[in-house]
Amino acid sequence: MKKALLISLLFVNLVFISCKQLKVSEEEEAAMKEIAELYGGTCTYTINWKVSTKSGKTNSFEMEVSNSDFLNENIKLTEMFASNIAYVFFTHVKGQKQKYNSVKSSIVYKDGGKASFDYTLDTLQIVDTKMAYVKKVIGVLSDSGIEKVNQMIKRGIFKNDEDQRDYFNKLKSVDSTFGKVIDFTPAGFQFTKNKNGMQLLHISGNLKRSKQDSQFGIFINPGIGEDEMYVFGYDY
Repeated sequence: MKKALLISLLFVNLVFISCKQLKVSEEEEAAMKEIAELYGGTCTYTINWKVSTKSGKTNSFEMEVSNSDFLNENIKLTEMFASNIAYVFFTHVKGQKQKYNSVKSSIVYKDGGKASFDYTLDTLQIVDTKMAYVKKVIGVLSDSGIEKVNQMIKRGIFKNDEDQRDYFNKLKSVDSTFGKVIDFTPAGFQFTKNKNGMQLLHISGNLKRSKQDSQFGIFINPGIGEDEMYVFGYDY
């Protein structure tokens, strides 16, 4: 009996289901409701406990979205939407974030395939902090237009001023067609690096406009207190 107990404690991943864990907080319930409203289908959860003799007991909150027509139709954007599922959850529970070490997003597809991504709370906190800068950029776009956004781009990103001017003239034509930006909704994020090895945070979203909604994508400096924008465009 003691041997069996010892073996169970050495498992890397243990999932405990108890009456206490089956009860989610109001914030957790609101988060899962918003996720279900965003993507449709079914949103379920599991609390995963990991036991390590070095770092002690840790746990993560896993959300699994299945039977979503939207996610099945956009399988190429799986990682982006998975990151947004984790971020939406974080925005609801960040006041009680000490309950978890990470948030896991899983998407189950109609062919039986499953994609899962883990996000530490530190990662989600960085994204949440930088989202304030993204809101500022979108606010400038809404109030003053794309030319003011152009002035916020870090110098030296484009080869020359002419290339940058041509690029933003194309964006300006999109604005004239789709109309004024009213609001935006995040769609996901990814930490990446450019060809020089510089760390970047890519945030994608959707713009609500007066005529026709559109996508947007922005690459920014992920450093806290470093409000720098490198690329802005009207696609994810």
